[in-house]
Amino acid sequence: MITVKEEKQRIDYLLKRDNVTDEELEKIYNEGVNQLRAIVDKSFNTYAVDGVLVPNNFARKVTKKDMVLLKEQYDKLPDDLELPEKQRLDYYLATSQMLLGKLITATLGIALIGLTHKVVKVIRQNNKTAVDEEYYYQKKNLKSPKKSKINQIAKDNYVFSNQDNNFVSWTERLWLDHDQLLNRIDNSLNSMLRQGMRAQDIAEKLFPGNAKSMRNDNIPKALIDATVSAKRLARTEAAAREDELTDIFFKENKIKYFDWVTEPGACKKCLVIGALGPYKVDDEASPRIPGSSHPNCRCRRVPAKVIDDYDKIDLIKKALAAGAISSTIKRDEENTRDANEEDKNIPVDDNYYKYKEILGSDMPSKENYNRLVEEGGKYLDNLVVDYMRRLRLKEHPELKLPNLDNMVFPEPKFTKYLFSPKSEKGWAKGLILKEKLGYSIDNYKEYIQELKRLAPLYPAKEKEDAGYGAKYEQQFMMYNDYGEPINIKVGWIVPKENLDAIRYTSSYIKEVNSSERKNSTRI
Repeated sequence: MITVKEEKQRIDYLLKRDNVTDEELEKIYNEGVNQLRAIVDKSFNTYAVDGVLVPNNFARKVTKKDMVLLKEQYDKLPDDLELPEKQRLDYYLATSQMLLGKLITATLGIALIGLTHKVVKVIRQNNKTAVDEEYYYQKKNLKSPKKSKINQIAKDNYVFSNQDNNFVSWTERLWLDHDQLLNRIDNSLNSMLRQGMRAQDIAEKLFPGNAKSMRNDNIPKALIDATVSAKRLARTEAAAREDELTDIFFKENKIKYFDWVTEPGACKKCLVIGALGPYKVDDEASPRIPGSSHPNCRCRRVPAKVIDDYDKIDLIKKALAAGAISSTIKRDEENTRDANEEDKNIPVDDNYYKYKEILGSDMPSKENYNRLVEEGGKYLDNLVVDYMRRLRLKEHPELKLPNLDNMVFPEPKFTKYLFSPKSEKGWAKGLILKEKLGYSIDNYKEYIQELKRLAPLYPAKEKEDAGYGAKYEQQFMMYNDYGEPINIKVGWIVPKENLDAIRYTSSYIKEVNSSERKNSTRI
């Protein structure tokens, strides 16, 4: 039988495999930026008058000579185009004949077809790898179903056992993203043309190599967003197929109950699901991945022990506790829903959703976010820094803090130092924490829980060992009631007397280093 420890190790492996796929997708989109830049540069050099390109330059019929630019991109397309690609290609070729401006858009669209075609292949192969590897992983411990039944799960149009009627295949979603990406690029280009586009505008506004922030839209930024979406899609589709395989193995082996094993840095929703297990395998109300959790979820399901009469008593107790927990969660959800009802109608820029993808429940409300954008300054910079830190750990999981399953928080560090007026050095730090975030001796245990929750979400930097054990440093962002990110520096040590633990040593508010702030905004 697979253990929780083995499943945790499996999650670590899957996260590393996801990062390899992420790198493949990033490479495709980075090459796409260069390809689109070449098209825009060539269009400018060909059609600009006196160094300026305006809509009137494109308001004429297309000649044979004009078609050379489109043909260059057409010739780069592979021979094995599929139906969605052929449909879009036919549409772009037809619209390219209308006006010169339409020709440029069609040329960009054809280039994006080639790009999206490569992305489809990467995700398709990723799905196949996920199914094959999961099959052999489960097979080591459980009786195996027929492989012919398993092979179907890797197919693009596979119908999942928990699939609803509103299901949209991943290929359809990817091509919808393609359409949105082209529209966004076309809008950016047309916006520049209306102002009169010059050569420096291409370098500084359409394709900035060193933008100071992510606030202004541009073509590389649109490609970055498409990369994030593709990576999310790849990870979610792989996880869904692995979970489907898990379900098949459970039923083949007549496993009745399962537990939910959370990934490092799991969200509150998944933590609650994990706490309320075990669940019945054949119960439609039992949670599944990602349907019951969220996109990008890397939690797993593991067989739970058989329930006997004694266990039923514990389950009844747990059910009663779950009722209390559920009512609390329900109240929280209702409050959140009320806030979201007001929040969802507030317009925000595209960056909001990109940040939220990584920051999750820590993301400020739309109202607070818009205020941060309007005010500018350090809190908006801190938001971007937070995004980059968390993204860095996702891309480099080897930087995670060790021994997260065995975290030790010595209470005197909080009660006799940080929040004690008798400690001159600690008290000063604690007063700032109270002022900025509301933590004090009255709720220091909540502060400990927040440190514990955030530790798996940020990269750790190893410091010099002074002879007592390996030391580590992390920097978190904690958000106050106004949605303002406050930077916290946290110290840890792996004590020599217990090498399987990670012990808290210190924490205090500190401004973000100017070099990190500068580098984080250069995207």
